[in-house]
Amino acid sequence: KNKMVKTNKKTILAIVLTLIVAILMPIVVITLPKEDSTVVQAATLTDSQLEQRRANPGLYQTDSMSFVQVDGVDLTWDVIVADYLDSQQPYNILCKNTMPAGDLVCGERDVWTLVSAFAYRQLTSVDLTNVNIDGHFNNMLQAFYYCTSLKSVIFGPNFDTQYVTNFNSAFEHCTSLTSIDLSNFTITEATTMERMFAGCTNLKEIKFGNNLNPIKLTNIKSLFADTPITSVDLSVFASAPLKDITNLFGDCSNLTSVDLSPLNLKNVTSINSLFFDCTSLTDVNLSNANFDSLVYANNAFKGCKNLNSITFNGNFNTNNLTEMTYIFSNCTNLTTLDLSGFNISNVTNVSGLIENCSSLTTIKFGDNFNASLTKINNIFNSTSMSSVPVKNIVLGTNFLASSETSMNSIFKYLNNLETVDFNGFDTPNITL
Repeated sequence: KNKMVKTNKKTILAIVLTLIVAILMPIVVITLPKEDSTVVQAATLTDSQLEQRRANPGLYQTDSMSFVQVDGVDLTWDVIVADYLDSQQPYNILCKNTMPAGDLVCGERDVWTLVSAFAYRQLTSVDLTNVNIDGHFNNMLQAFYYCTSLKSVIFGPNFDTQYVTNFNSAFEHCTSLTSIDLSNFTITEATTMERMFAGCTNLKEIKFGNNLNPIKLTNIKSLFADTPITSVDLSVFASAPLKDITNLFGDCSNLTSVDLSPLNLKNVTSINSLFFDCTSLTDVNLSNANFDSLVYANNAFKGCKNLNSITFNGNFNTNNLTEMTYIFSNCTNLTTLDLSGFNISNVTNVSGLIENCSSLTTIKFGDNFNASLTKINNIFNSTSMSSVPVKNIVLGTNFLASSETSMNSIFKYLNNLETVDFNGFDTPNITL
């Protein structure tokens, strides 16, 4: 009898201990779709483990994932679906998060960043409608970088981007993406959006909202490069203190028209390759573009083979310009080029300025062009100029420096040249 009492006491004690353990220790049950799946206890991940996960993505499908508490906060995750490193088949990803704080990928407790979160993953759609982002969220660098199967990304009203500073390459090379709606985005703290959509070769529609508010945005280099957009409304960037618009529309072969007038360009230093190989672009009007700080203009219009006209005016300030090589090279449809507002006194190299402009017949320089003979020689005295049918050249009063003494052979490759207007400038030391 005593033995039975002792046995019963032990049994009861074991049951009580089991119940205590069950109450105090949360059980995390995760169902993974693969035979070699492993259980992920996200609530116990250390910072170093989280960094490892981010550096080596390979998670994680969870049909059901529950925590009792993390840092004293009750948490419940509904569904988080991501991919596997060894998965070759694209499939949908649905992210729903009802937690007051949580991460979309690794079970991290706070969403501070989406840096490379989905990069290189074979996803077809991402739904972030119900994801709550807290005020610490500040980086989307390469968030969906090279997601080549991605066709849809949905951001909900709770996806708060107002503190994000970096959007560089966020969607770069998402080659299956055809449209994206960012109308809920506010980017008050953003400073850079370089290559955000670059290489999205099927992206035809990008929707920004009226509350974008890019008041700190300085860099939009290659923002739309190599996309099939035909036109874009830049008025949403009107408040941005831009400095670099290099290659903004580079390789946008379907771009037919663009209006830069809404942009604040007075602090922009580079327009290198701004419209590089925009082969469908027919007209560019920069008459309302204010370039007070422009330094670099290399290849700005190079390869725009259907460009009929470029309009500049006094606001196109070239006083600080130092480089403009190949700026109009391969503009094979351009017939007239009026550079009468240009001052190239600080330009060190103008090589290839009008190289292969095979329809160009008239070029006009203004009174303040301030070009040395060496620079003019670099423009015209090249064998490549034999394919440029320039007939008329109008020179300005300050075309040559007074110390120059010879213009010998400077136009020798212009086989179609008929008139050169020297009227208006004093050439006492020049011999022809």
